[in-house]
Amino acid sequence: MPEVRVQNILTDLAARLAAAPEAAAELTARRKAVSDELHRALDRMKEIEARVSGEVAAEADESGNRRFPNEAARAGEIARRLAADPEYQQCRAAADRLREELRGLDAEIERVQRRHQSDAALASVAAALFQAGRADLAEAALAAYGGDGRPQAGAGAQPREERGDGLQEAEVVVLAARMNDNGVVRAWCEAADGSRVAVFARDAAGSVLLNSRGRRVRARCRRVDRGLYAVEASLVG
Repeated sequence: MPEVRVQNILTDLAARLAAAPEAAAELTARRKAVSDELHRALDRMKEIEARVSGEVAAEADESGNRRFPNEAARAGEIARRLAADPEYQQCRAAADRLREELRGLDAEIERVQRRHQSDAALASVAAALFQAGRADLAEAALAAYGGDGRPQAGAGAQPREERGDGLQEAEVVVLAARMNDNGVVRAWCEAADGSRVAVFARDAAGSVLLNSRGRRVRARCRRVDRGLYAVEASLVG
């Protein structure tokens, strides 16, 4: 197994392990925000339903008799009015959309957690094998887990000009960046085609990203699970 291939897989593994806690925290925060928004939409729907129900129950004809004297009539009129109420229908559509978003976030949170557990388990096994002098077994495990060690295809900024070291080049505009407690910088970036991608880095490359908000950066990087991992980065122009 070529040394550069082992290095690529180990770098991808280390980048995912470093980025997973922040990714999980961001997903959890997003889920809470979506859940709060859903509850607001549902509460507003209940308020509108209560108002309409009261109006229908109290409505009288010219003789002072109840316009909708039985439950079936009232239920039908309530449904008709709610269907014609723009705000109620907007809240209902928003609630449906938010429920779907919550399902997607739950699935993504579980995927990130499972991948992190799997990465951590492999890192532990590989470290034990290297320490035991069984580099051949460690490399075999890494190869089986990491595929061929090449960058993964995916949305977002498309790296180009693959090099002999397995790295590729990408140009992005840094929209925001921050460093986590492990010293990993996560930069939210925009590619030339307008797509968004997360770029992770440490050390000098991380410093460039952290201090380049609103500026264009050229990075030598590889694909990782949630975006790009830059080993070198420099300002363009």
